[in-house]
Amino acid sequence: MASAQQYKYPGVEGRKPSAKVAREIGTDLNEAMGFIMEVTPGAGSCSTEADFFLEDWQDAQWGSNYPKLLRIKRRYDPANFFRVHHGVGSEER
Repeated sequence: MASAQQYKYPGVEGRKPSAKVAREIGTDLNEAMGFIMEVTPGAGSCSTEADFFLEDWQDAQWGSNYPKLLRIKRRYDPANFFRVHHGVGSEER
């Protein structure tokens, strides 16, 4: 699915970002993910390859370990300096 991303190469013909194309790709990806999630309920995901828009990412990626991991994260990184998308504690500001 990641191969559908738009590449940004300034000045190279045909490689300019397009909001229209991004929306079309996003719609296609959401449809594909719907099929996958339907046949693999509760299967989880790999944090480095997860759907960017995954709604229950804490459970899908970390499962029942998430609360404990969040407590550890808060203890050792109270300012949440080391924050990445869908990483432990990333929903906190």
